[in-house]
Amino acid sequence: MNLLSFSSLITLVLILDFSSALYFHIAEGERKCFIEEIPDDTTVIVNYKVELFDPRSGGFMPSSPGIGMHVEVRDPNDRVVLSRVYSSEGMISFTSTTPGEHVLCMYSNSTSWFSGSQLRVSTIPIFCNKFIIYCRNNEINT
Repeated sequence: MNLLSFSSLITLVLILDFSSALYFHIAEGERKCFIEEIPDDTTVIVNYKVELFDPRSGGFMPSSPGIGMHVEVRDPNDRVVLSRVYSSEGMISFTSTTPGEHVLCMYSNSTSWFSGSQLRVSTIPIFCNKFIIYCRNNEINT
C-alpha cells in the first residue's frame, strides 16, 4: 500500500469515526444489547465513554472511576467471545472467527448509583477486515 492510499484510508477512518457516533442511556440494572452481522476474521473496535447524569445541572458529567461497563460479546453459535469489565472510558476490541450475527451487551458494573441516576454511554464502532471498513449500528432489546 503506498503512502497516498494509506493516508486516504486514515482519513476515511477518521470521517467514519466522527460521523457514526451512537449514544444510549442505561439505568441501574439495565442491560443494552446490539446485534451486528460480522464477517469472519473481522476486528471490531468500539471506543466508548460513560457519563453520569447530574440532576442539578440537567446534563451529563464524567462518571467516577468506580463506574464502568461490563461487556459481553457472543458469536452466532452463542459462544462467549469476550466477557470483561471495562473502566468508564476506553476501547473494546475483539476479532470474529465465525461469520454471522454477533451480540454485544453492555451493563454497568455498579450496584448502587447516586440517586438512581442514569448513565449515558457514547460509542463509536468501527468494523475492519482486510477488504472493507464500515460502520453500522443495530440495537436490539433484551
